[in-house]
Amino acid sequence: MAKSSKSLKAVSKVFHVALAIIFGFLVVFSTVPVWAAHYDLACPSDSTNPVMTIAQEEFVFGGDASMQADYIRLTRDEQSLFGSAYSKNTVTMPDNFAFNAYFTFQIIPSSSRADGMAFAIQTTTNAGGAGGELGVQGVYPMFGIEFDTFNNTNFGDPNNNHIAIIHGIGPNGIGNVDHNQAGQGIPVALDETTQVDLADGVVHHCWVEYDGSNVHVRIGNTNNRSAAAEYLNQAYNIANLFTGRHVHFGFGAGTGGESEEHRVLDAVFTPVVRIIPAQRHVSPTLPQLKPAQMSVVYLSVNPQQTSANQPVTITTNVANTGDQAGSLNVALKINEQVEQTRMVSVGPQVAQPIKFTVTKAQPGTYEVNIGGQRGSFTILGASSSTAGTHASVGLIAVLVTCILIIVTTVILVLTFRRNA
Repeated sequence: MAKSSKSLKAVSKVFHVALAIIFGFLVVFSTVPVWAAHYDLACPSDSTNPVMTIAQEEFVFGGDASMQADYIRLTRDEQSLFGSAYSKNTVTMPDNFAFNAYFTFQIIPSSSRADGMAFAIQTTTNAGGAGGELGVQGVYPMFGIEFDTFNNTNFGDPNNNHIAIIHGIGPNGIGNVDHNQAGQGIPVALDETTQVDLADGVVHHCWVEYDGSNVHVRIGNTNNRSAAAEYLNQAYNIANLFTGRHVHFGFGAGTGGESEEHRVLDAVFTPVVRIIPAQRHVSPTLPQLKPAQMSVVYLSVNPQQTSANQPVTITTNVANTGDQAGSLNVALKINEQVEQTRMVSVGPQVAQPIKFTVTKAQPGTYEVNIGGQRGSFTILGASSSTAGTHASVGLIAVLVTCILIIVTTVILVLTFRRNA
């Protein structure tokens, strides 16, 4: 009986210790935010320096896309191709569609560059078209970020090196890569020299993050997120694009009359669900919003050489790095003389592209200055209409001279005969 009593006491002690441990875990996890619903291709070592590999069995391929030794090739460097690769399994998104995505990509041009690639989430694994459609045009419902390397002016592209929010919301592909459609994000032109050249053949590390209200895109040269530059920060409602919460994530790409090879080397996609602990009786500390901080970034002059009286397009971005909306009076100076001015309003953490168009009649080189961003263009000579006018005047002068010579000769001959 004594042994039985001791055994019961030992079991009871173990039971109480186990209950204490379980209670401790419940207390900890009830007061600390929890990140859940994690899905990726290979778990990262941590959120700052992820290390991942691509696995063929994770993807459904479309078009020209295929699995290579250690990367996905979306398209070869050949004309008029499209390719896509989407996760075979669906991911369940939170109500606000918050997510973090990290991937590395490589765009390798040959003698030309075109057209670029896109990161996207959609409810199917469908592929879109070639060329400027980037393998996603006509896919719906769809949300994506394009990494565009060709200037399709009919789509509202600012240059041949830009990123932008794209979407598809209907069977006719409303939105997608056409920035002129309603609901599209504002394209952000990237300076190939001072920022990043998407098609330089280098492996680029990219973070696409959505917190439920704003889309953030960072691009860097290493897998250190804190060292990457944030090139896009725009308000967007992704949840409004979808009727369900099960999506595939992946990539599309396209080539057209010109071409390049598109690769994805690593990828991870993580829906973000945060469990908020119970409110405590503590007065919240409101964040201090930075006032609008306006500046001019990037300058493009196209063409850089032309004839007299032909249009020259000058493009720039007005960026607001503050937390409140602001305005900036942008002045276009040519040879340090103000040519045109424009008042531009920009929302918080957004870049707004603007364009100026000028013509010049006199040959020479003209220096361009917008807010300290400098460039130039050269007028080679008179336009074809002016040259034609000058040619006509010259021809008339020659004809008049010839007539005068003939008349003079006839008069001299007649005079000579009469004297003879």
